[in-house]
Amino acid sequence: ALYAAEILRQEDPVGFAVLTHVKVAFKYVADGIALVRHVPHIALAEDGVTITQLTYSGRLDAVDGATYSFETLEAYYKARARWIAIARANAQTFKLSPGDMVMLDNRRIFHGRNAIDGSYDDSAPPRFMQGCYIDCDGVESTHRVYQMGLQADAAEEAADQSGVTRAFDAWVEARDSNASRPR
Repeated sequence: ALYAAEILRQEDPVGFAVLTHVKVAFKYVADGIALVRHVPHIALAEDGVTITQLTYSGRLDAVDGATYSFETLEAYYKARARWIAIARANAQTFKLSPGDMVMLDNRRIFHGRNAIDGSYDDSAPPRFMQGCYIDCDGVESTHRVYQMGLQADAAEEAADQSGVTRAFDAWVEARDSNASRPR
């Protein structure tokens, strides 16, 4: 998808721009789940050039027709169709073997699979495909907290070397012992 977006940017800069501005509703609602986001297909960094995220779902995305002009919608659907055509024309395929695993970043690539044709060796175990999704916000949060912890540890170590922490700890201990004395 990233490669396809870069090709689209070169071949159709206006179509690329449309896909960076028209907000698309991505909606999935099921038992106890309501995932809804309104974002353009192609998200750019603050520099206006670097692609930071790609979002597409042929079955979960929709544009609010009342929000955009007919001309904008026409340009959007044309650009979207071209982007997907480029991605399909450049798709890579491979066959997984038992025990293989694939990890994909949904924000950077498109992925899919071919239909299961049902023709397999009866002596082989049944086909099993397991999807596992990791919420990027959770992973990024854990990383930030870890980094903050490392920074806090480094600051504490530096303070220990200067004696500031020892002095503060002595003050806290004195304060707490004074607070516990009867008056």
